[in-house]
Amino acid sequence: MRIRVGALGLLILGISYAPVTVAEAPAWKIGLLLCFSGDCAADGVSARQGATIAAAEINANGGVLGRMIEFDLQDTAEAVSGAKAVSAYRALRMNRELKYILGPSWTPAGLALAPIVSRDRDVIMMSPSLGAAEFHLAGDNIFNIRGTDEISSRTEARYAYGLGARTAAIMSSQQPWEAQQAAFFEDEFTKLGGKILVKEEPLPTVTDLRSETLRITQHKPDVVFLASIVLMDETAKELQNLRYSGPKIASTIDEVRIAESAGALNGAVFYSFQKPEGDFRSKYQTTYGRLPEGPAAMAYDAIYAFTKAVRASASFDPQTVKKQLLAVNFEGASGNIQFDAQGCAIRSPQAWRVEGASYVALDT
Repeated sequence: MRIRVGALGLLILGISYAPVTVAEAPAWKIGLLLCFSGDCAADGVSARQGATIAAAEINANGGVLGRMIEFDLQDTAEAVSGAKAVSAYRALRMNRELKYILGPSWTPAGLALAPIVSRDRDVIMMSPSLGAAEFHLAGDNIFNIRGTDEISSRTEARYAYGLGARTAAIMSSQQPWEAQQAAFFEDEFTKLGGKILVKEEPLPTVTDLRSETLRITQHKPDVVFLASIVLMDETAKELQNLRYSGPKIASTIDEVRIAESAGALNGAVFYSFQKPEGDFRSKYQTTYGRLPEGPAAMAYDAIYAFTKAVRASASFDPQTVKKQLLAVNFEGASGNIQFDAQGCAIRSPQAWRVEGASYVALDT
């Protein structure tokens, strides 16, 4: 799907424009290789919306080096497998003029695509919501504007130990990112002197979690770590049914998972990055009728990072632009945007606690 963020997008955002009669320069095509279906769709849709706001603003101010941003969309449907993402990437690359890609959304696609993209030297890819280091470490043309989630999972283990927990149960899955977060938590918790009593890692497609949650409650852990996003709401509901009342700490939580848990995640704590604030927050709410999640703000910032690097290079050549991306430093909708030498955003997670239908900052 091709989207030209022009008059309609500007009208939606309340930005005035004037028609021109001069011949237009070729559009600057950016691929949106994101999840629009399945359990990861909320992140993909959110990212697309944030990117659309950024593109509308940039196009309203003359575009980039005289060219207007135009998006080509492909669905990765990547919650548990990266197979479709590879096909979607190849579909985007049928257009050899498309050299910039925002995506993918989650780790299954990121791990499948990283070795392919790293060999395509005329492409720059940046994920707005993927927290695995293996993605951006695969090549110097791959960037991660979210940062990695290892620091969050290790911080969560230290938080649990600080609460007085000396035993823990882990609910994870065989989905790569979820298994990684479980391993990071386990490693940090045991280093501190804690003990993992039980670790459940079913397939991410399982629908009945009664056996897994029963084993967890039978071990009577001091704390339960919910590493699985895909299975999180069902896990929380089953734990509630089994009268588990101890602390719940999660790898990350969004408002989709909160809603689907029907209150079972209330009180759960997680570490993640700051909520979108400032002008972007109000623009997004005005445009889409709800408050933005992290992927929207990070996608918005990614489009601006691309734009700033292209302008600094005075070129759309990926080999030149990727060097300028390492030098960007600006205050974005998701916080300060800087990358380390490996292309990973430099971020510090903060603590959040689920309260009602959303989550609030927790003073630790």
